[in-house]
Amino acid sequence: NVPCECEFEQKITLGGPADTGVRVDATLHNHRSDTTDYGARSQELPAVYSNGPYYRLLTTEGGELKEYNAGWDSSNSFPWVPGAFTADENWAALVDESGWGMGVVNLDTTDFIGGFSGEKGSGGPYDAPTGYVAPVMNLALPANTTYEYTFFLVL
Repeated sequence: NVPCECEFEQKITLGGPADTGVRVDATLHNHRSDTTDYGARSQELPAVYSNGPYYRLLTTEGGELKEYNAGWDSSNSFPWVPGAFTADENWAALVDESGWGMGVVNLDTTDFIGGFSGEKGSGGPYDAPTGYVAPVMNLALPANTTYEYTFFLVL
């Protein structure tokens, strides 16, 4: 991790795919005083977290709905399970047993990471069980640059 000395801006508008959420236009203004070229690194665009009831990790693969057995394996250097996966329709969601939940869409990437830590199916906003999903891209974020991207959060 490299500190960015940055500002984040977000413009949030109602709507999104099928008018079921919000569109977020995000801007990062990097004012880092360190001008070292660190090259491209994996960036979450964005990271989205859920609480315990929303443990089912869904996406599409080959045009079919796919559910991953999301989990956590502390023996791995990257403990989120399944970890990296391809979302060929640019979205992934964390949903409860009935299929209701939230999803993230980023039309610029099909590369995602995700998993779940803790007891599945229980817990609220102050409890430890946590779902995680993020569209990711390898990006260079040099000093004194601006990076813009758009994503959607849907219910």
